[in-house]
Formats: sequence, structure tokens, C-alpha cells
Amino acid sequence: MDGRLIRKRYGRRIAALAATLSIGILLMGGVLLYLSSGVREAWVDYSTTSETRNTSLFELHRSIGYGGFIHNFKNYVLRQDTKLLDDMGEDLERSFSAVEHYASLPLSPDEKAALNIIKSTLLRYQGNIDVAKVAITDGKSISAIDQLV
Repeated sequence: MDGRLIRKRYGRRIAALAATLSIGILLMGGVLLYLSSGVREAWVDYSTTSETRNTSLFELHRSIGYGGFIHNFKNYVLRQDTKLLDDMGEDLERSFSAVEHYASLPLSPDEKAALNIIKSTLLRYQGNIDVAKVAITDGKSISAIDQLV
């Protein structure tokens, strides 16, 4: 065979192969682009949920912990300062709100159980505010109040 005939005969095949490969690469790129947009959307969803979870958890710690409800409850019993009652009321509202907000997120069974424990603990403390008030009014000692609550 003549070299021109070989190039002509195989040139079409090579061109067809090159076109097929190019189309395949373009299709693969399109698939990867589509999948990467799904990954981006999943990451945005995860980031939003994670940020909301962290914010809710921070609010829960702030409303319950140091400077919050339980801290003020302890100070009320120890110092018998009635102005702490208002602070405890506000802290308790913020605490229940933070628990409810956190509960609205997608949670694992362990997180649900922990929130139930926190909520029941807050309810017990809430019930003991009146017990502490009566005990303080009756002039009971701190140790006696501690035993009651």
C-alpha cells in the first residue's frame, strides 16, 4: 500500500477515535462538575447545621453555667439575695429556649437523651426555686436548704 492510502485510511479512524475521546472527556468533566456542585451544596448544609448546633450549644452553656441559672441558683441559696430571683427567671427562660432550639436540629439518639436529662434537671431546679424561697423565709440554714433542694 501506498503511504498516502494508509494515512487516508487510518487518518479517519484516528480522527474518529480522537473525537470519541474528546466527547468522552467532556462528558466526564460535566459529570464531575455536576457531582462537585452536589458536594458544595452538602458542605453548605453541613456548615450551616454545624454552626447552628455550635451556637445553640454555646447559648445553652451560657444560660446554665457560670453566670447563668445554676450559678445564680447557688448564689441565691448561699447569699439569700432576692434580686437573683429575677436573674434566675431570665436564665431559666433562655435555658429552655436553648434546649428547644437545639432539639429542633437533626440529633443522634445520644444527643436526644442528653437533652432530655438537661431538660428534666432544669425542671427540678425550677421546682426547687420555691422550696428555696420558703426555706430562706423560714430562716433555715444553708445546709438545711441544700438538703431540701
